[in-house]
Amino acid sequence: MKKVIPAILLFIFFHSISVAQTVNERIQVLENNGSNFVFKLQVSLEEDSALVGNAVSRVLFNTNLLAFPENPELDTDYSFHNFNTTDYLSSVSQPSEGTISLNIINMSGNSQMLSDEFIDVATLRFGTNSIVNNSDHGLKGDLRQFFSPLSASVWNTGSFSISSLDEGYIPVLLSPFNDAIIFDNNVIFNWQRIEGADYYYLEVALDESFQQLVYSVDNISDINVIVKNIGDGTKYNWRVRSVTTEDESHFSDNSSFITAIDKPSDLISLLQDEYVELTWKNNSQNAENIVIERKLSDTKDSTEFIQIDTISASKSSYRDIFIEENKNYSYRIFAINDVALSDYCNSNSIATSIHAEKEEDNLPKDFKLHQNYPNPFNPTTTINYSVKENSNISITIYSLLGEKIITLVNKVQNSGNYDIIWNASNYPSGIYIYVMTAESNVSKNTFQNVKKMIVLK
Repeated sequence: MKKVIPAILLFIFFHSISVAQTVNERIQVLENNGSNFVFKLQVSLEEDSALVGNAVSRVLFNTNLLAFPENPELDTDYSFHNFNTTDYLSSVSQPSEGTISLNIINMSGNSQMLSDEFIDVATLRFGTNSIVNNSDHGLKGDLRQFFSPLSASVWNTGSFSISSLDEGYIPVLLSPFNDAIIFDNNVIFNWQRIEGADYYYLEVALDESFQQLVYSVDNISDINVIVKNIGDGTKYNWRVRSVTTEDESHFSDNSSFITAIDKPSDLISLLQDEYVELTWKNNSQNAENIVIERKLSDTKDSTEFIQIDTISASKSSYRDIFIEENKNYSYRIFAINDVALSDYCNSNSIATSIHAEKEEDNLPKDFKLHQNYPNPFNPTTTINYSVKENSNISITIYSLLGEKIITLVNKVQNSGNYDIIWNASNYPSGIYIYVMTAESNVSKNTFQNVKKMIVLK
């Protein structure tokens, strides 16, 4: 049978700093026999650790059920545990009817360390004003806050539980292990078996305090359970407690896991006039962005996938304008949000071949300025261009505002294919313009073309 204790705990600890941490509290019932009611207060942090400084903790109790002396005596009516040292001056008082204050004053500058392991604060011993059945107990922990000025932290309310069962009844969580990434919407929860437990109770929440509960499963007879169709792209916290015919245990330590975002699908790449267009299907409402990766996969110049852009997940198409002729490209994408990511869209990436027009000979038939590669680049890039016939050739780089940066080529060149390398190590990141001008020396042909390049440092 579940036991609940008639008291409201308020932890009021003075503070002046804004770094937030979360404290958990629990009551261990040591005695409850109808004439005496004894419990021990325990606290821990959700994560990390911090020092405890001066503190006042108030316990509100039901005077119709419980009795506590106005002038309580140490070791008779109360006792402190981890704060019962020369570093602290600890006492208990009753400032008003139905209210007990646990006063903790740091005397030495040294301080008790709090961590994710529960520590004992104090034991309180009450008398009862009447014979009370266990089922009539009515504790409600409406406000539980723990503040400590010497910890340089603000303490937020965490989880709270009450039990007469000792720590041997608290389950140890096995899987999903803490911070695990789950690529399946059906999650199997597993924990160690507790001797004497009749069944188990599971909670899954969005927050570490389990105020935003999304799943709860009761009456679990085995040490594992499957929760189906759990939401993708989300961080969850889970915990378990055992249940006997007498009481419920404290909850286990919290463990968290992240469900992967449902991956995009149906990626298609199509070669258009001067760009590759990608289209796909988004399969998750929790995705915030799509990450696009590309690989140059020529037989003699194979490279690894590199990220070329990140776009909003509200879009399902993308144009890659920074491409070259006579290259093979492979693309792949995945989805992300603040806490999770998806698998890649396909087990095999999609390749697109881009070929120049066949030429009857090795000499170009037209003037042409090609897109630089790589682009974006840092710090060097190559510019390819074609000269139809003997001409005066000029290739000049400008800033986006039209300021002349450098002239790379300014000379007479015969018919042929050329390339020039620009080293932008002395120039800042940004978008630049490069212009090719050609004036033929054997005809009236002229040519001018403009393209953009990106320096990305």
